[in-house]
Amino acid sequence: MVLLSGFAGLYTKNMISLLNDLNSFILRGLLSILAGYYEKKLCRNINAQNSWLYVSGIAFNVVATVIQDFDAVASK
Repeated sequence: MVLLSGFAGLYTKNMISLLNDLNSFILRGLLSILAGYYEKKLCRNINAQNSWLYVSGIAFNVVATVIQDFDAVASK
């Protein structure tokens, strides 16, 4: 019985970690989409749009990383 409860605790811990990672990916994806939509209105050239999408996506992802993992970023 103790062995089963140990596995359940490990499974629960891994599932919580997986859900946190999934939320992080979803948040970063949404921020990239919003950045691309905002920048799309400013220029019509497809190359310029892609450049702005990449740059703004990087910027938003850096901000999201610092907000979510400030301790890990500050220690490096």
